[in-house]
Order: sequence, then structure tokens, then C-alpha cells
Amino acid sequence: MEKLGFLYVLNGVIAGMALAKLINGYAIVIQYYSQINIYWVHLIFSLIIFVLIVQYWFFLFDWDAPTRNFWVYLISLFYPMTLFFISSILFPNIEYIQEYTQEHIQKCANIKYIPEYIKECANKSFSFRNYYYDFRKWYYGIGVIGIVISYAHNALYNEKRFISKTQIIRLLSGVLVLCLAIFKEAWFHEPSILFAATILFLFLYSKYKI
Repeated sequence: MEKLGFLYVLNGVIAGMALAKLINGYAIVIQYYSQINIYWVHLIFSLIIFVLIVQYWFFLFDWDAPTRNFWVYLISLFYPMTLFFISSILFPNIEYIQEYTQEHIQKCANIKYIPEYIKECANKSFSFRNYYYDFRKWYYGIGVIGIVISYAHNALYNEKRFISKTQIIRLLSGVLVLCLAIFKEAWFHEPSILFAATILFLFLYSKYKI
């Protein structure tokens, strides 16, 4: 292994840990499927993070040899770290689901009349809809930090310019992610997550044509 190529290893390890966290989250969903309510927005968002992790790992393959500048390399580690943090909190652990389930069962037991729209939640206790909106500030707040880091690293090292096609896409993505962190309304999140997934697909398709 080349001396400079050795620096790729740490980036890959962090990305691999993020991917492992995400896959473990999917395994928990499968394991506790009978006790949860899957929310499609949360699911699509998790798939977006999955694609971003894989795309970053693929990017490492074509990445030019890293600079010997310690500080520039340190900045390059922050982006995969943000993906790891998001993957870590994207899915709850088993203990959280069990604790939430027990609390919810106790609450339902004290309700004499359960409206139609929450009957399903009474049967399947853990709601990923509630979990998604409760943790959205963490998801998207960390996401904004990751986009800023990516923008700065590309401006200072990779592309060496602050304005370009990809840099503008990063800035617009940062604005959208910031809005998702601020606003809690489902009417904003649902079309926004579909829009983000579509833009990501089109961007990757134009960059890596089949």
C-alpha cells in the first residue's frame, strides 16, 4: 500500500461503521416488525443516507492521493463522521423500542375510547413517524454540518473554488436540509423527502451513467 493511500483506510473504516449501523437498524425493523409502525418518510430518508454512504465509499476509489497537510486531511474525516452520527440515531436500539412499547401500552390501557386514527398505534406500539419528527433536528442538524464540511473541503482542496455546479447543488441541499430541521409539519417533509430522493438519483445517474 502506498504511503498516501494508507490515509484512505481511516475514511473507509468510518464509512463502514456508518453502513454497519444502518444495516443493523434495518435488522431491528425486521426483528420487531410486528411491534412497530413504519413511516415511509423515515424509510426513504434512511435509503438516502444508505446511498450517500455507498457513494462516499465509491468516491474514495477515484479520490486523488490525499494531501500531506494534516488539517486538510482532518477536515476530510468529518464528513463520514456526520454520516456515522446520523446512521447511529436514525434507528432506535432494542432497549428504546421495548421501553417505548411498555409506556405506550400503559397509556393505551388508561384510554377508554380510542379514536379510529390511533387504533393502529395501539396495536403496533412503536411509531417511526413520532420517532422521525422527534429526532429530525438531530438528523438534519448534523446533515447541515456535513454539507458545510463537504462544501469547505471541496472549496479548499478538491475543486479549489467556492462556486461551481456541484458547489451550488451543495448549497441548495444545505438550505433544504436546514428547513427540514426547522419545520416539523408533515406536509413539508413528505414532498421534500421525495424531491431530495429524486434529485439525488438524477445527480448520481448523470455522474455515474449505467
